[in-house]
Amino acid sequence: MSPWEKFRNRIEKLKAGGTLFLNMFLIENKAKKFYKLIDENLNGKNSRLEEKSVKELKKYYKFLENKFLKNWEIPIINDFLVMVWFGLSKKVAEKYIKENFEEVHNILIAQEGNDMISVEPSKYIMKMSSIIKKDKDLQNEIKRIIAKTATDVSIENLTGNKEFNILLEEYMEKFGDRTVHELKLEALTLREDPLFLIRMIYSISMTKESGKHSKRNISEEQKKIYENLKISPLKKFILKKTVSYAKKFIRLRENLRYERTKVFGMVRKIMKKMGVYLKEENIIVHERDVFYLTIDEIFGLIDGALIDTDLKKLIDLRKEKYKEYEEGAVLPDRFLTRGFLGENFHYEDLTGNEQGDKNILKGTGCSKGVVKGKVKIVLNPMNTEVEDGDIVVTKSTDPSWVMVFPLLKGLIVEKGSLLSHSAIISREMNIPAVVGVQGATTALKTGDFVQFDGSTGIIKKLDD
Repeated sequence: MSPWEKFRNRIEKLKAGGTLFLNMFLIENKAKKFYKLIDENLNGKNSRLEEKSVKELKKYYKFLENKFLKNWEIPIINDFLVMVWFGLSKKVAEKYIKENFEEVHNILIAQEGNDMISVEPSKYIMKMSSIIKKDKDLQNEIKRIIAKTATDVSIENLTGNKEFNILLEEYMEKFGDRTVHELKLEALTLREDPLFLIRMIYSISMTKESGKHSKRNISEEQKKIYENLKISPLKKFILKKTVSYAKKFIRLRENLRYERTKVFGMVRKIMKKMGVYLKEENIIVHERDVFYLTIDEIFGLIDGALIDTDLKKLIDLRKEKYKEYEEGAVLPDRFLTRGFLGENFHYEDLTGNEQGDKNILKGTGCSKGVVKGKVKIVLNPMNTEVEDGDIVVTKSTDPSWVMVFPLLKGLIVEKGSLLSHSAIISREMNIPAVVGVQGATTALKTGDFVQFDGSTGIIKKLDD
């Protein structure tokens, strides 16, 4: 590299560093503008899909794509700030606290959740479960509703309890687009299948201690930690400042992800409406078959640019493949292949870090507490019933799991880090949890007796 190129690289790095530094102070205002942009374009006159023709639906989709993509840098910049400040706050904690610094840092980084949208659903759920708990007639009504197998349950004036109905309708208005695998357009949302939510609320209401996880006073714990730290005022100030920035950007990240869900929710509605038109024209069999087509195929059909218009045959093929992939073995996170990639291919697993002792699993402790009991493997909470006091083992969680969290005694997750959704919500709700446990869903099976420590991340299989 020539001296000129080296100089130019340094200038580019300085510019990037300067931009990042500026964004530390500008990101909150940028995020507010981003929220406003989404609200204006998803809730305005243009967002009414009922009367739009198929060409108008395409035009609206393209409008949203152009409007949002050029502003999508805001969540990306904030994600980078989260990584920088979380890492920095952890290093400062390690330097100044030393003993049990990871456990202490986990407590300091936890938030009360007042300004974090991902915690708000649990507050609604706890309020609704509390109403059910006190009302015998409502309990019987909810039991009858749950007994229904149809997903097309209307939540409008669902029960005879007005207070419960208002909260449920508010919840759906705010969080109806949230669902398991919510970034997959084909996933059923709570608006489409509200029974999952109603079942969870009822299950929580039937627990002995409804709301037990919400009793933790995080700010008081943090205050005591800072008071008991035997370090200089300057070091304490540096620790508080780095933790404060990390918490701010984590909170922003959760809120920005909620906005992303709203955008995906609108795209899902657009595609569903297109599915209605395609079914009416006998191009597809079911409205939801539209989710087995690509955007280019749908728009190509609308524009008359699609060569093969026999989409029913293509959809049937993709349904078969989808089922194969769903039931097939899950590929490792990192692998190496050689040669042609056909139906069957050989690969070398590069993930490494295999668990040594089969009776001891190791992950990252993210929410303190020692838990002992039988585990339950739950890959999808909509398909597997979660009960009060369960220690759940899963591959990963997403924001829809907040409905399940109040029932949990403990949580073990294969994927994730201290910044993942499961780690953040577990800390807020005081649920002992370990994330990043490689192979947890295969090493453990439903009914296995374990003990784990949410501080150290060590999980031990025990004899019954």
